Formats: sequence, structure tokens, C-alpha cells
Amino acid sequence: MLRKINLLTLISAIVLFFLPWIDIRCSGQAIATQTGLQTIYGGASPSDQMEAMAKETPSRRAQRNDDDSLGWSPVIAVALLAILAGTVFAFLALRHGDSRHDTSTSLFATLGLILIAIQMAAGFPAGKALSDSMAREANSNNDPMTAGLAGATLMNFDIRPLPALYLELAVLGIPTLIGINGLLDRLKKQP
Repeated sequence: MLRKINLLTLISAIVLFFLPWIDIRCSGQAIATQTGLQTIYGGASPSDQMEAMAKETPSRRAQRNDDDSLGWSPVIAVALLAILAGTVFAFLALRHGDSRHDTSTSLFATLGLILIAIQMAAGFPAGKALSDSMAREANSNNDPMTAGLAGATLMNFDIRPLPALYLELAVLGIPTLIGINGLLDRLKKQP
């Protein structure tokens, strides 16, 4: 039964990578969201309000560079690889019933959990990318008004975790706790 739970939770963790993890706001207005996958390569999905503004002013959309990115996260990429590896081992454990696969499943789920928690604690790359972009804007323009507006905008950016990110951590916590429980049981059985 625990092997099925491990497999289902790790599949759920993969699915949660497709849901929005962080909300990017400026002065309380939603600008964009990033899914778990988008945090890896620096993409974002603009909010409905931003889409409407882009349709009204098409020249602003044309100014967007292909180099524009909200920063990529190798930590989240490694976490996704760990979760994928854990899912493979969970499937093997379910199919073959080998306790070594159970241990590997728990270790990879724990690694994914720790890496995502580290990224949350360090801050997502989107925050740094937005700060750098606004600082470049403020420094590249000789107009003090534009520099002041860029600085004020920079102070009003807010990156907030969304419930799917917390759910990701909770889902990864299940195989982690199952692995810890199995480890404690083995330690109790040793003389």
C-alpha cells in the first residue's frame, strides 16, 4: 500500500509542476505567474490585465526581446529530475517489491523537497531578474524622472508563493516521511 502511495504522490508532484507556483505583482496588481516548469527556464504567463494592456498598446509587445527572461533556476531543474527519478524507482518498487527501490524513492523525493525549499528560502530568480531589469532601466536613462519611476516600481514588486507550491512541498513530504518511518523501523530491528 505504501508503494502505491509513493508512486501516486510522486506523479502528483510532477503534475504540480504545470500549475502556477509564484505570483508576480507590482503595487498589488497581478502582472504574471510562473509555473514550476517556467521557473526552470525563466518563462511566465502574463495576467489577464497585462494581456489586455498589451493588446491596447501593441508597440510595447514589439519591444519585448527574445532575451527577456525572468531568470532560470537550475535548482528547480535538479529537483524535477530528482522527482522523475523517484517516480521511476517508485514504479520499480511497486512492480518488483524491492526495498532498495523504496529507499531510492524516498531519497529522491527528499532531495526534491529540500531543493525546492532551498529555492524558496533563497528567492526565485524572477525577483532578481526584475530587480536587475529595473536597475538597468534606471541607470540607462539620463532622465531623473524615468530613473525615479523605475526605482519606485522596483520597490513595489512582490513575488508571492501560490498554494500549488505549498502543495508540492506537502506532496513530496509524504514519501519523505514514509522513508524516514522505514529507516526508523530498520534501526529498531537491529540488535
